Amino acid sequence: MGVCWVHAMRNLMAVARHDQRQVIGALIRTIFTQPDCDRAVTELRQVVDQLEAIAPTVAERLQAMVRPAPLHRFPDSPVMSGDAACDL
Repeated sequence: MGVCWVHAMRNLMAVARHDQRQVIGALIRTIFTQPDCDRAVTELRQVVDQLEAIAPTVAERLQAMVRPAPLHRFPDSPVMSGDAACDL
């Protein structure tokens, strides 16, 4: 069973430093604005790479969410909408 993006973001922000949360949130949100799953996966990998330098714990947890627990689609997001989950 996966986790919705709202709960994923909440869990990631819980381990982020307070002064970095705005930047980290902005980076992570770029994953969910991608037009299709392939681009979302590519963006996720880029975000993880960027976060490794500034927030390694967040990067590790974001990467851990990829498999086996895919992020479920959310109705207001192009990537996270539709009939089936984007299996990140």
